[in-house]
Amino acid sequence: MPNSDEKMNPPVSAGLKRYFRAMGLTALAVLSAVVTLNYVVDPYLIHQWDTQPIHRLSPT
Repeated sequence: MPNSDEKMNPPVSAGLKRYFRAMGLTALAVLSAVVTLNYVVDPYLIHQWDTQPIHRLSPT
């Protein structure tokens, strides 16, 4: 059993905390940009398949 003077886990350095915070915020920003772009563009991509020229291509 360790002495009470010993620390079990060394403290995480400030640089490592800053790195994880920066990577997390970067990932969140990229994900937000992709979701926003999909929200803006996707209705046009979905509805272009419901046009007359596309329906003429089907064998029915």
